Amino acid sequence: MKHTAKTSRLIACVCLMIAGVAAAASAQKSVTVTGIPGNFRGKIAMLALAPPANPGDYAAYSLVTISGESTQFPLSDWKTDRPWNGAGNFLLTLRLYDNAQAAGKDQFIYSGLTGAPVNVRQAATAVQWGAFAAAAAAETAQKSITITGIPGSQRGRIAMLGLSPPNSDEYTAYSLVAINGAQVKFPLMDFTTDKPWGGSGDFSFDLLIYDNAQAAQNSQYRLHARISALTTVNDPDTTVQWSRFVAVTAQTAPRPQGGAQAAASGTPAAAASSGAATILITAGSDPNVRLEMTGGTVRNTSGAAAGNAIRNNSKGTMSITGGTVSAPGGNAINNAGGSALATAGARIDGKVVP
Repeated sequence: MKHTAKTSRLIACVCLMIAGVAAAASAQKSVTVTGIPGNFRGKIAMLALAPPANPGDYAAYSLVTISGESTQFPLSDWKTDRPWNGAGNFLLTLRLYDNAQAAGKDQFIYSGLTGAPVNVRQAATAVQWGAFAAAAAAETAQKSITITGIPGSQRGRIAMLGLSPPNSDEYTAYSLVAINGAQVKFPLMDFTTDKPWGGSGDFSFDLLIYDNAQAAQNSQYRLHARISALTTVNDPDTTVQWSRFVAVTAQTAPRPQGGAQAAASGTPAAAASSGAATILITAGSDPNVRLEMTGGTVRNTSGAAAGNAIRNNSKGTMSITGGTVSAPGGNAINNAGGSALATAGARIDGKVVP
């Protein structure tokens, strides 16, 4: 879809729909899409017909609100906006939008194309939702997570949401947004490429809350909370309650961008529970520096043999040239990833493993 002409067309269509203008002609043909998933009810939908040789050159279209599992799309001429009564074999494009404003900007939450041409000759043609599935995967829209029930005390802060697959601390997707209310949408980006993410699967969620953008850049977060139980991400938008997140630690975590460094400051970190890490560097193959520490104190106060002040699961380098790393009875540094480690000039109180 060309942004200029066709996006303008969408805007015009939305205006007509809002105004309640409907084309009245007995000869107007229509397409009925059946089997629409219930989570799309109330969304705005645009259906467009195009010849197989040029799927982007629309001949007819319809813009309606999804009313149920079966929704009718009365067709209008793409160029004239008059009722359309054509016939032939067409590829059908279906796009869904959260609301009329999103439709006007062509910010879709789902986009699908029929895998084979559809014969549109009768006054009403029925098409199954499943007919769009083959092409939907090739044009997957960006998915999002919506967190509801956020306390008012968090408003105005910056939040980073990270999704990790089962048995891994490595983020697959993330989102960094400002908290502007009790309900906030997190559009997901691929953690490695920073491109819109449209994957699916079961994930655990990490939520980091920062006072402001500068604190986020410096990895100085106010709250680190997690949903350890796997949550299925499949729909265009997945809703989770704030109450499902459980606080993890209180001071240091990886920065919100992929591949960035985590830096320790002069403020002592909070105690970590048995077997946990006060600073945890998640798995990754990048050999660059993941942690630089030039002063201050990082301490694990659990007293457990499995406690770690710093645990590095990545292949990234750690440079600890000042300050104190302490884990009485446990591991001051657990370099599980086997990366390069420099500790000259620092005080290490506890074991260094392996």
